[in-house]
Amino acid sequence: VLNKFDIPRERFDGPVLVTGAGGCIGAWTLSLLSDAGVEVVAFDLSDNKRRPSFLIEEEKLNNISWMTGDISDTETVLNTVEKVQPQAIIHLAALQVPFCAADPVEGAKVNVVGTVNILESAKKNGIKRISDASSVAAHSFLPGSNSLKTLYGAYKTCDEQISEVYWQDHGVPSICLRPGIVVGVGRDQGMTSKQTVAMLAAALNEPYDIPYTGNVSHLFAGE
Repeated sequence: VLNKFDIPRERFDGPVLVTGAGGCIGAWTLSLLSDAGVEVVAFDLSDNKRRPSFLIEEEKLNNISWMTGDISDTETVLNTVEKVQPQAIIHLAALQVPFCAADPVEGAKVNVVGTVNILESAKKNGIKRISDASSVAAHSFLPGSNSLKTLYGAYKTCDEQISEVYWQDHGVPSICLRPGIVVGVGRDQGMTSKQTVAMLAAALNEPYDIPYTGNVSHLFAGE
């Protein structure tokens, strides 16, 4: 696995909880942390480890603690964080654009309530190192933007604002990152996964038409 980042193990004196660990970015996060020797605890809706298995050797993957639960269920998240007592939380659990469009209520539960649950858990347990994935989709709600607006982008914008309030009112620090279109191993789901499909087609010397156009920002999953 390509790893450009030096992750000092000594800076983590406890486990790192990664939500959405079964997704593309989650899988890469598990891989990078475990390769650095950092204790990591995975949390996901299911115990499907297909994507992490693309990046992590079977023996090492089997040794990673894997917890299952619904990120939108407040009691589940509170209990998980209290049990794990993580030194840091990397919150990646979310539903992507097409799933939010198909079921707006479920999208709001997972993408907004799920983030509130993480921040509330951090507040209750005194956790001061939190990072969560927003999205370039949030840019569509900036003044003057002509970008396509989606429920997914609206939820991510809401998450950023909620995070700001938790810092203002409760001193809970967090970093919200806005990745662009993620490409790489494990990116097989979501509206903008077609760039990765196109790369696979090119490697196989097969034709493929990406079903949309426009200015895009790519980000390798390992970054």
